[in-house]
Amino acid sequence: MIPSVPIVVTPRSETCPAQAAWDPEAALLHVAFECAPAPADSPTAALDRRLGVRSLPRRLVLGELEVIYRDDVCLQSIELRTTPAEWIRRALDGVPSAAAPAWISFDVPYDDNGIFSVDVAISILWDASSNSLALVFGGLRAHAWHRLADTVACGVSQSGTLAEVRLSSVRLAAPGRG
Repeated sequence: MIPSVPIVVTPRSETCPAQAAWDPEAALLHVAFECAPAPADSPTAALDRRLGVRSLPRRLVLGELEVIYRDDVCLQSIELRTTPAEWIRRALDGVPSAAAPAWISFDVPYDDNGIFSVDVAISILWDASSNSLALVFGGLRAHAWHRLADTVACGVSQSGTLAEVRLSSVRLAAPGRG
């Protein structure tokens, strides 16, 4: 059985820039998000900010992939230990243009340190003609798409679980150039 990671989608109107780059020396694919923090959703959160109380950012570990949050729904980064030798080369269909901007969070039981971890098989597909990577979780197919950033989209399965993360404009650094 493939572990599922249920997603909660919250529509948003603003766009969010992101940059994806693969570092050959660290064998690390890093996606940095430059989103503004999500609006405060509770009086407690607003009070915590005024008093300088900072909660630990949540971290979701899916196999070799790590998703780090800036706040409850705003992504800070995605990291994946990988090398291009592991990537399956093939043409990828584009993300539908109707994919609207959204915040996503995961409906999972985080531990006391704000971490949730599950072993999930990830297939990495590379389309060199479009500089796009697809991270496909457990062989699931995306039924609906949401834009997490200008260059990052999230595909959700029919059952509402994470199916795919699609990265466009991925920068491949040459060895020794970072």
